[in-house]
Order: sequence, then structure tokens, then C-alpha cells
Amino acid sequence: MATLMVGVSGVRGIVGQSLTPLVALEFAQAYGTLLNGGRVVLARDTRPSGAMFEAAATAGLLAAGCRVTQLGVAMTPTIGHAIQTGGYDAGMSITASHNPQAWNGLKFLDSRGLAPDPQRAAEIAAIRREGRYRLVEQGFVEPVQDSNAGERHVKAVLAACEVDLKPLRGMKVVLDCINGAGCRHTPGFLRALGCEPIVLNGEPSGQFAHTPEPVRENLGDLCRAVREHRAAVGFAQDPDADRLAIVDERGEYIGEEYTLALAVRFVLGHRPGPVAANLSTSRMIDDIAAAHGVRVFRTPVGEAHVARRMIAEGCVIGGEGNGGDRSAGVLRAGQSVGDEPGLAAPSRDGEEGQRAGWVHSRVCGREGEVRGPPGADRRRGGSGHAGVCGPDAEHRGRRAHRLSGGVGAPAGVEYGANCPDYCRGTQRVGGSPADQRGAICGRLVVVG
Repeated sequence: MATLMVGVSGVRGIVGQSLTPLVALEFAQAYGTLLNGGRVVLARDTRPSGAMFEAAATAGLLAAGCRVTQLGVAMTPTIGHAIQTGGYDAGMSITASHNPQAWNGLKFLDSRGLAPDPQRAAEIAAIRREGRYRLVEQGFVEPVQDSNAGERHVKAVLAACEVDLKPLRGMKVVLDCINGAGCRHTPGFLRALGCEPIVLNGEPSGQFAHTPEPVRENLGDLCRAVREHRAAVGFAQDPDADRLAIVDERGEYIGEEYTLALAVRFVLGHRPGPVAANLSTSRMIDDIAAAHGVRVFRTPVGEAHVARRMIAEGCVIGGEGNGGDRSAGVLRAGQSVGDEPGLAAPSRDGEEGQRAGWVHSRVCGREGEVRGPPGADRRRGGSGHAGVCGPDAEHRGRRAHRLSGGVGAPAGVEYGANCPDYCRGTQRVGGSPADQRGAICGRLVVVG
């Protein structure tokens, strides 16, 4: 029997095996019990099994005395926005996020549109496990349909924009919606910004054109389309559109760690303030924040931890290195409720080193320096400037290599995946020990 995954982000399983309509009903009724009834928003992504689980979840919520508003197919962040603006007590999304076609699940959202804290998530599971359900016998209210939540969400995000939109007019943008919930409103949102969207996989069929997780190995078609159409940028969403990956104008995947770094640099350049990020996110964020004289608050892994710390500390932006970025304005307009975090794949070949120099030039405003003979192993040795870390910063590959000297490093120093910290650009020239190197340096290596 397949395993049912139960955690802070909710419940996920394989349809017809670990996840059945009965399981969905029980978890929904358990959440309704925890809420002691109340008003709940319910929506789903485009997976073909979604309507079945929506019906089961509706039954469970009604059995616990909840009043249910159904949004139909909607992005998970849209549910968060609906909760906030409609004064709902909670919400649920029928989705397995980036998991493959055979999966589905339930995400629980609290009254702020956030994933519940670990204690409340554990209580939902305990109520279901122990069968302590609230069961009303009368006072049932028929579910209400709300088909305009997506449009309201788009308008709210447009109203939260803090930049001049004129440069976006006529800009070609390739968008891969993977035939998920994002295809309903994201193309229109881009048009409202003035862009010219070129949409891939834009039918809300739930028939995913590729493996749903928006990482490099799954976005070959998007990268090719950006080059073919000479687009300015490419975006990829996951099935419930709470996660974003970016492809640059050269048709190259830039990585979700860089997505957050670029977003933080941009926001702090316009509105300096504290930043929140989880403990697994690159220390690029710390270096960018330090350049603007602001503090980074680190949180445990999990989107809900980041969002709650943002609210508590008044952060202007926060996120995780998996494409789940959010600014204070977007947090008000509707949270992006992310998945359990995971880092994108480390560098696999020499081109990643050159890529890092290019990306750092955007993050830091200083061109990355790339050295070395053609065909050199770009993960071994050498020095270069990677602007986010400061002048003469060195980056070594994910695999530890023993080097023969180099700027700021005595012969035989070992760098790589096992180092406890990220290079902070405080190299000590003259043979004394260099600063520490971090576990993700394989994604930031500059060639030698």
C-alpha cells in the first residue's frame, strides 16, 4: 500500500491507493472539527480527480457544521486572498502541488491564508486518527459558489505593484502553466501588466505535459520557446500555481535560489527593510541584506514559518529557495502558500560556472569574472569576482577539491559540500585561511 504523506502542508497520496474519497472526507471533517464549524473556502487544481475529492471534502466540512464556499478551479494563493478579504475562518485546496499526475491531496489554510502551524497540523491528524469528529445533525447550509475569486486576486496584485509598468509594454513572456490552475488567470494578469504572453500548456485539463515540478530537467520546452520567440523571460508554474521558476532571455534556467536573491535585491533597492528566509536558503540573501544594512530573520524549513516571521518582524520580503517568494505587498494581496522546500539541483557541468557569473552580475550589479582555458573543469579551483560576495570572492565546487593555493587560500585547503557556511567574501590574502565555503557553492562556482 502506498504511503499517505501527512505534514504541515497537508495531506498527499496516490489516488485510489493511499488517498481515497473516504480519507479526504475524514481529514476535511477533522479540520472542520478543529474549527468548530465556521466559514471555509474550498478550491482545487485541475487534476481530473479533483472534483471527486472536492465533493468528499465538502461533505466532511458540512458534517462538522462548516459553511462552505466553493471557488472551483483556483490557484492556492487565490484561496489565501479569498480568506483574507472575505473574512473566512479557514480554507482548503485540493491539490498535490508539484507531485505527479497520479497524486492528489489536501492543503489546509488558516484564517490568514497560511498553512497551519505544526501544532494545529498535528491536531488535525490526531482528530482523524482518534475519530473525534464533530458531527452536527441540523443547521446545514448549502455550499455557495464563487467564480470571481481569481479576478479579484489579479486586481489586488496589480494594485500592489510598486514599479512603473511602461517598460513592460509589448514584452514577450513565455508562460508554462502545465495545464494547471494558473492557466485560468495568469495569462490575463500578464496582459494587464502590458506584456505579450506566449502560453504553453494553457488548458485547464490537468493533463500535465511534463513532470510538474518546475525545475531545470522538466523545463526544456520552456527554455526552447524563450529562444525561439526571442522572449524577454520565461515563467513556469506548478499545478496549483504557488511556485514559480524563471528562465532568462537566453533560454537558460536560472534556478530558484537565484529567483529569491533577485527578488530580494529588487525589493530592498526600492524599500529597504528586514527579510525572512528559512535555514536551507542560500546565504546570498544575507550578503544582499548586509549591503542594504538590513537584517535577515532565519526560520525553520516550511513556508508557514517564513510567512509568520514576516508578519511578526514587519519584513518587506521573504521566501524560500524553491520559488516561493513573497513581498509585504503580495502578502497582503494573497499569500503564496509554498510546498515543503527543496533546493534545486546543483551544477552538473562547466557551464554552470559561467552562468553563476552572469546571474551574480544581476544580483549585485557587478559583472562576474570568468577565467580559464576552454573546456576547463569549472568546478575546480581558480578565483573570480562574483558580485554578491564582494571583490575577489572565490567559489569552489560542490565536490570538495584539494587545491594548490589560490587567492586567499593556502595549498591543500579543501572546499565543497561539507563546509558549514556560505562564502561571505572576506578572503584573507597572503596565505592566511580563507573564509568558509557553503554547501551550495556548486551552484555558484566561478571558473578557474
